[in-house]
Amino acid sequence: MKDTLKTFGDIIIDLTIYLVFGFLALNLLGAVLVSNAMAAEQLTYEEQVVALTILGESRGEKEVGMYAVACVIQNRADKSGKKLSQVCLARKQFSVWNGKTVGDLKHLFKSPSAPYAIRLAKAMCKGHKLVQAFTGSADHYCTLNTHNYWTRKAKPVKINGNHKFYKLN
Repeated sequence: MKDTLKTFGDIIIDLTIYLVFGFLALNLLGAVLVSNAMAAEQLTYEEQVVALTILGESRGEKEVGMYAVACVIQNRADKSGKKLSQVCLARKQFSVWNGKTVGDLKHLFKSPSAPYAIRLAKAMCKGHKLVQAFTGSADHYCTLNTHNYWTRKAKPVKINGNHKFYKLN
């Protein structure tokens, strides 16, 4: 009978092991979140705005979706001669900013995808060029199920994940 039933001591040992591993896992997760937050605090305002735009606009997308959104931001900035942050914060251009500030969106830096968005934003702000062919040199996008007035006569140049990409300008 001793082979099939655990002793009270065995249960305590198992419970201790689970608690220790659980504690370590929570600390690791906490370290990742703190690391993301610390990385976000070290960003310039320009980098924060770009990273938050990428995070907010490509929620639920993988890295390829985030890269595609970044391509559109960079393409618009290159065409207009404006700073990346000016493009991101332009009125009614990126819905994540509608009525929001950097402070309102900083919680997005806790996202598991934040490190990639931060790396993209830093690279873009340093002048690194993204591969515009990835989105067909698109300057607009919307979700697959969105039918905006500006998409009625336009055909998407690319479809990536949950977004349709357009070259309108």
